[in-house]
Amino acid sequence: TSGVDATSQSSIPDFTAHYRYQSDHTHFQLAGLLRDLGYRDAANPTAPGGHALGWGVHASSSARFPAQGYPYVSTRLSTVYGHGVANYMNDGGVDLAPRSDGQFVAVPLLGVVAYFELYATRHWFGTVGYSFTLVDNVSGQDRSAFQRGDYASATLGWTPLEPLLLGASYTWARRVDADEASGLDQRAQLSVKYSYSLTFSP
Repeated sequence: TSGVDATSQSSIPDFTAHYRYQSDHTHFQLAGLLRDLGYRDAANPTAPGGHALGWGVHASSSARFPAQGYPYVSTRLSTVYGHGVANYMNDGGVDLAPRSDGQFVAVPLLGVVAYFELYATRHWFGTVGYSFTLVDNVSGQDRSAFQRGDYASATLGWTPLEPLLLGASYTWARRVDADEASGLDQRAQLSVKYSYSLTFSP
């Protein structure tokens, strides 16, 4: 924040609701969240505090096409939008932030995930996907505050035997701050995994 500091002080728990539909090869979920975001002035904790309403909606689904046999594609999709829900994200900034007048408000946030898995045969598979988190920064936040994070990855896997998995993957990530400063991270990885609990079958 810019010259304003506060401590969190919420007196009631978060309220959530959840619905799930599932069939043999797909599922869909819808969830909602309501939060009381209480706060006090960190420099004067005896002064009256304030409250802001936090809320969020989350929809997600997965599906397999076709339902049986090879090759097939598995999709995983997820979208969340809310105000004051950053605490539920891996990278999401802060729940509360001050406007330029010093009044604290719940910060808007949007998150999207889309991943696709292709199983060409029983032994070969690949995955590719992309996700981002976007924060609508409040006017009183520092210019170095988190604004956006992007993440993408691709993986190729081979299971010559049931207990053995060989894989190669590439990931790309970017962070953008409120002042448009940004940084990139890229990495490649080779993996070997052997599961002793699985039954051996050539």
